[in-house]
Amino acid sequence: SSCFIFFFFDNIYHENPLLVIIYSLFCHQTAKGSKNENQKAEFTFSDFFHMDSIAQEHEHFDIISMEEFLQREGNNLKAKGWPKPPPNNRTNWNGQTQDINQKLYPYLRNVGYQPDWDVQNCLAAFPATSSDKDIVHLQKMEQQITRDGWPSFERYVGHPTPVNGPPDERLKENAAGRKKLCIYNTTLQQEKLIHFSGKPSEPGGRLLVHFYAFLYFQDWQQDLWMKRFVRDHVRYVDELQCAAARVVQAIREHVKKRQRGKVTTNITNPELLYPFDTFHIRRGDFQYKETRLDAI
Repeated sequence: SSCFIFFFFDNIYHENPLLVIIYSLFCHQTAKGSKNENQKAEFTFSDFFHMDSIAQEHEHFDIISMEEFLQREGNNLKAKGWPKPPPNNRTNWNGQTQDINQKLYPYLRNVGYQPDWDVQNCLAAFPATSSDKDIVHLQKMEQQITRDGWPSFERYVGHPTPVNGPPDERLKENAAGRKKLCIYNTTLQQEKLIHFSGKPSEPGGRLLVHFYAFLYFQDWQQDLWMKRFVRDHVRYVDELQCAAARVVQAIREHVKKRQRGKVTTNITNPELLYPFDTFHIRRGDFQYKETRLDAI
């Protein structure tokens, strides 16, 4: 989501040449083992999110696949000042996991700019405009807060900063222990391709964080706009939402049967009347030693 918001913000507010989100390749999944020929086997973000409708609703927002991106820009990308087309001039990499990891990703890291943004140590800061004046203001604000001392996030528990508060006060609260700004500066604004590898060993690492905890906007109105945009658009398609709702309803019906004759309350809200607890347990998480707890 962070990358998603990042590119869209630049396009809307900074009026740079059209930037796009490259999404098809990175979410392309193939369902293996299915014997039903009528069952869909390949998926992209459009199968899960309202990507097409987002682009239709916003004139300056364009979503294209990795294939189209490489077709349009592959010959314009450079490494160390020299043109560098995709490996073997290949543009369609869908489903080729091994080649993607061994050839395409290294290529993108080579021709793209990799911001050294660490979500644990800095905030991605977006100036109100693309002018040097706002970039300098962000830098001076960071320096002043550093001199005065960055406050602890506990200071704001129960005492939130108003959404339209001064830029420096909003920054102090949003920092949450971080003491550095990663500013979307002129260099980044002029790059043709900005690439976040998703690998902890690479610059930028993994942007594994809630977007609202990592992005800081100098202009509070832009901040609200982006959060509302994500709230209204970056959500699962109705088919998935409704399927999930049916599961929740079935669980509540199960709880209702178990509690039959035991409920002596005037509460009518089913969420309160028939509660249940859920756990999000991912199989892959158990490969880490810190997740293995003694049974005692």
